[in-house]
Amino acid sequence: MVGGGLYFFNIIMFINKQFIKNQERIRGNYIYQIFVNLGGIIGALLVVSNMDKVNEFKSCFTVGVISLLVALFLYPFMHDDDISKIKIVKFYFYLILLFFIVLFAMHYQELTRIIVLSSFLVASVYVIFLSFAKKNNNLLMFVGLVFAFNIPYWLANTIIFNQFFYFLKNDVSATVFNPLLIVIIDPLVNILFGIGMLGAQRKSIVNHYRNLTLSSLLLVCAFVILTIGLFFSKSRINFVYPMLMIGIFACAEFLLQTTLNSKIKDLLAHYKRGEFLATGIMRSSRSFATVLGYFLISFSAKHGGSTVSEVSADFKLYCILLLVCLASFSSFRLARRFYMQVTP
Repeated sequence: MVGGGLYFFNIIMFINKQFIKNQERIRGNYIYQIFVNLGGIIGALLVVSNMDKVNEFKSCFTVGVISLLVALFLYPFMHDDDISKIKIVKFYFYLILLFFIVLFAMHYQELTRIIVLSSFLVASVYVIFLSFAKKNNNLLMFVGLVFAFNIPYWLANTIIFNQFFYFLKNDVSATVFNPLLIVIIDPLVNILFGIGMLGAQRKSIVNHYRNLTLSSLLLVCAFVILTIGLFFSKSRINFVYPMLMIGIFACAEFLLQTTLNSKIKDLLAHYKRGEFLATGIMRSSRSFATVLGYFLISFSAKHGGSTVSEVSADFKLYCILLLVCLASFSSFRLARRFYMQVTP
């Protein structure tokens, strides 16, 4: 989690830094997302193939070592103005500090969740206060985008890629293939949809807010399909419902992530360390949504035992997700209509 957090925190700023123009930047994020999901296909295949083995993480370790060696080889060719400013002593001090933070989080789980929830809310209130104090509408718009899109997306992502594995294994009807293979649809559709978007928008101007509206609508459609399937299923749900859901979710994911990641540079371009602030808020909003997702999964889990196999499909869980995504879509449509009428 710490490694992933450091990676995603920095890669967004690093990718955005390569492109000055808005339209080039979003296409750069498209290409980045496509290549990330090429790795996602490999990861999904490793998960499925190692699911019942004693050492499930051997392949992950191998891939991690290869990735590190490639990074060390390519590092001298990566040009960044801030590289020379890194102090190695401070770097290792931060690593040790992170180790103790992780240790604390593992031992005091409930307290950690409270800290995550409260710290994000405090940070959001602070940014909203700054937006009014400095009369900076872009700051306020940024917070609105985080609440309207980033939180609902990561809430859905947390549930899908935690509860969804048990859902596929225990609650999906038997097919000619392993239902767990459905998880591969996510990175595969991401790649295909991304290539299609690159081709379709090759000569046109990309409208960020239209992308976000479409992504929100796709999230609603994805969970409408799954809740309908769960409502009419008496025992096990037909594999078509989760397969369609994950495919539509992948399309929404591609649009939402790439558009938000490229838009934050424009919104806070004239604010000191604005992109750093924005990226940090986006990462903390992910943690906030993850904790909320954990509570929703716990709420929907079957009671009467402590084994993870008792985490199962629940109509209420995905119905709540549907309502959250519907509220996000509706609020953004209203905001565009009355607040962002002149925004391109």
